Amino acid sequence: MSASTHKAKLAAFSPCQSFFVSISDDNRVKVWDVASGSLRQELKERDHLTYKYTSLAWTKASPWAASSSSSSKKGTKRSATSDLGVLALGTTTGAIVVWNLEKGEVGVRLARETSENGHAAAVTDIVFASSGATLFSSSNEKNVLEWNVKDASVTRKFKVGSDGASKLALSKSDDVLAVGSSSIKLFDVASGKKSKKLTSGHATAVSQLAFSDCARYLFSSTGERFINVFDVSAESTDPLYNFAADTR
Repeated sequence: MSASTHKAKLAAFSPCQSFFVSISDDNRVKVWDVASGSLRQELKERDHLTYKYTSLAWTKASPWAASSSSSSKKGTKRSATSDLGVLALGTTTGAIVVWNLEKGEVGVRLARETSENGHAAAVTDIVFASSGATLFSSSNEKNVLEWNVKDASVTRKFKVGSDGASKLALSKSDDVLAVGSSSIKLFDVASGKKSKKLTSGHATAVSQLAFSDCARYLFSSTGERFINVFDVSAESTDPLYNFAADTR
C-alpha cells in the first residue's frame, strides 16, 4: 500500500478482515488485499469531485443476490454473502452511494432524487442490518432513516430530535438501534419506538458508539479521553463504568 500517493480520509477493514478500503480527499475508493498488500480495486463515480464522502459502512451480505438457503423461522430468503460484499458511503450532499464491490460498480444511490424522504443535509453515519437489505442513516436533521437498499426507498423514520444524530450502532441481532448525539437514545427496531434515553456524560457529541456482541453493553466516546460503558438492560440511564484513556 502506498501512503505517499493515496492519503486516506476514511478507511476500514472488511467484515471478513481480508480487505481494507481507503478513501482519498478526491473520493477515489481503493480496496486492498490485506494478505498480499496489493490493490484489488480502484473505484470512483463520474461526478466524484462534486461532493465529499463523510461516513462508511461495509457488509458482506448483498441485497441484490438471493441466497439458496431460507430462514427456518420466517421462510424468507436471506441475502447472499461474498468476500468483498457491499460498501455504503455517505456524502456531504445527503446522498448515500452503495457500491456493489463484486461487480465494481455503484449498485444504487440512496438520495432525495430516489426518495423524497432522503437526507437534505450531510450524512453523519451509516449502519447496515445483518441481512444487507436494510440500512440506517443519520444526519443533523431530526430523523434517522431506515432504507430498503434494493428499492432505494425510505421505509421508516426514527424521530431523534432537533439535534439530529452524530453516530449510530445496531445490536448484533438487529433488535436495538442506538443513536448518539449529546445524549444517547435507544430504539426498539421492531416497533420503531424509543425505549430509553441514556445520559452520555460527554461534553461533546458522541463520535464512537458500539454494542458488545451480547448487546447488553453499549460503549460510547467522543474526541475526549473518556469511554463510557452502559448496561442497556438496567433501569439506570447513567454509565455503568467510565474509563479514561492514557494520553501519555
